[in-house]
Amino acid sequence: MTQSLTPMDDKDSTEQARQILFHGYLQIISLSITPLPCYTGLTADDELRLFWNKSKTLGSYLFFANRYFAFFGNITVTILGFTTSSITLQNYALYCQILLAANQIVVCALLTMRIYALYACSIRILMYMLGSGVILFGVSCWSLTDQKSDRWEESGCHIDLSHITCICGSFV
Repeated sequence: MTQSLTPMDDKDSTEQARQILFHGYLQIISLSITPLPCYTGLTADDELRLFWNKSKTLGSYLFFANRYFAFFGNITVTILGFTTSSITLQNYALYCQILLAANQIVVCALLTMRIYALYACSIRILMYMLGSGVILFGVSCWSLTDQKSDRWEESGCHIDLSHITCICGSFV
């Protein structure tokens, strides 16, 4: 089952294919200069001794998720971007958005824990941070589910999203 696209002439489809390929190459470059594989290889014995052999807390699990989730998630996004499997553009875009949202939740949880500790474990600060997080999570869910599936080719967006999504994505 493939996504139905609006008719485009050969020049437009060639240019779009070139942009998709260029975007994929940029993703590969960003993954290749990420220091995680080298850094993890150099510090694996220290990480096993200092992190994995101790009792686990919420902070340690969030540290692990923050350290590895985005890296391995971006690898899957890059691989899916170069495959010509039966995945539709909308499913690919949904996967990317869910991955981004999950990564942002982990980072927000870590930052909330740090701010809570900086303010001497103040319950007022914790309630403010949690309330802000719930409101922002609701707005994020609304923005993810309230998308139109119209194709907007003039936006320069290479996935099948609405015009407003492509505009908002260019500011991030």
